[in-house]
Amino acid sequence: CEDEEIPYTSYPVGTIKKFATGVGNCSKDDMVEAANEAWEKKFTVKDNENEVDARWVAQLAFDDIGD
Repeated sequence: CEDEEIPYTSYPVGTIKKFATGVGNCSKDDMVEAANEAWEKKFTVKDNENEVDARWVAQLAFDDIGD
């Protein structure tokens, strides 16, 4: 992105966790629980933890920078 002068942003892990749960040092289980409350799909830590993280990052970016 920098080489091509494409704007981008990044978020610290604590910021993502706080956005998702209100607590910056929450557990993976807390992130999954918050995802299950936010979205209809039911997630499990073993099977979907990477998807949960990706969805929270996407939601944070959408809320932060809009469409």
